Amino acid sequence: MDRLELSITRQWFDSFALSFAGPEGDLHPLLDLKYHHSYRVEKNSLAISKALDWKDAEVNLARAAGVVHDVGRFPQFANYGTFYDPHSVDHGEEGERVLMDEFPWEYLSSRSKDVLLGATRFHNIRTIPGTLLEKDFLPILRIVRDADKLDVFEVVKENVLSGRVQELLPGISLAPSLSRGMLEEAEKGNLASYSVVRTLMDFLLLQLTWIYDINFLPTFSLLQERGVMNWLDDFLSQDPGTERIRKDVEDYLLSRIS
Repeated sequence: MDRLELSITRQWFDSFALSFAGPEGDLHPLLDLKYHHSYRVEKNSLAISKALDWKDAEVNLARAAGVVHDVGRFPQFANYGTFYDPHSVDHGEEGERVLMDEFPWEYLSSRSKDVLLGATRFHNIRTIPGTLLEKDFLPILRIVRDADKLDVFEVVKENVLSGRVQELLPGISLAPSLSRGMLEEAEKGNLASYSVVRTLMDFLLLQLTWIYDINFLPTFSLLQERGVMNWLDDFLSQDPGTERIRKDVEDYLLSRIS
C-alpha cells in the first residue's frame, strides 16, 4: 500500500466515524473512545511492523488495517447501544459489511482490499483457525490483533486506576474475587473466554491470558516497556488463587522474550 492509499483510508474513516456525531458535532464518549483507539492501534501497528523491518508498503497496509479494524463498532453502538457482541452483532463481521458497502474501493488495489477486509473481519475472533493460515492477509491480521491488545491493555488499566472502569465495562462487578469458571479456564494454560467474565478480577485475568495470543516479539517488548504485565500481576496478586496462573504467564513471557 502506498501513502496515497493510506491517506484515503484515514480520510474515509474520519468521515464515516464522524457521521455518527450528534447535533453538536460530538461523538458519544464511548464512540469517541473507539475513534481514538483506532488511531492508537494504527500507531501500535506502525511500531510493530517497523520493528520487524517490514517494507514501507506493508507498514502502510498494517497502519491502514489498524485504522479501520473497529469500524463495525460505530453502527453496532448506534443500533444496539452496546459494544457487547453477544447482545448485538459480531463487530468484526459488521466491520467487514461496512467496508464492503461503503469504502471507496476504486481508489485501492485489489490486494489492499483483501487485506483490509480480512484483518477487519477476523481481528476479534478468539483464536485464528487453521483455515486462515494460507491467507495473504494473515501477517497483517496478526499485527492488528497484537496492536489492538496493546491498546486495550492500556485503556483498561487507565480506567481502573481512575475509577471509571464501569463506564468502560457496564454491569461488571467490582467485587475483588474470581469466578470459578474463569479460574478453571485460565488454569488450562490458554485463552479464557468472555462468557465466564463476571467481575473486574475475571476480566483482568482474561487479559492476562491474552499473552498466549501475542504473535510478535516486538509486541512482547512493548508490553514490558509499558509496564502492563507488571500492573496486571500486581492487581491479580490480591487473589491467592491466581498465583500458579501468574507464574505460568511469567514463565511463558520470559521464554518468548529470551
